[in-house]
Amino acid sequence: MRYLILTPDFPPREGGVQRLLAVVAAGLAARHDVTVVAPDAPGAREWDAAAPYAVRRYRYARSRAGRVGRMTWAAARTAPRHDVLFCGHIAAAPSAWLLGRLFRKPYVVYVHASR
Repeated sequence: MRYLILTPDFPPREGGVQRLLAVVAAGLAARHDVTVVAPDAPGAREWDAAAPYAVRRYRYARSRAGRVGRMTWAAARTAPRHDVLFCGHIAAAPSAWLLGRLFRKPYVVYVHASR
């Protein structure tokens, strides 16, 4: 299986969601082909070079609509080569829904909660 993970939060940025998604991507990459679509960040080149999966970076935008649009555009170029779209954040769900409809791909929205 080939998975495409869409997320606006991913290492090298710090945080719990970022760490969780890096672990999920590494776990999937142990058995499957994985590509992550994530925003660019300081230190991203070093992180991407050491990752056991491909990372496609897009330029970060200040507005939420701009981030979703750039993530969707970056993912649209590689989505046809993948079997499943995987959203690592609820903000990526509109992108996955649109790409899933456009390319007839199943998608999974991975959400979490904290107390």
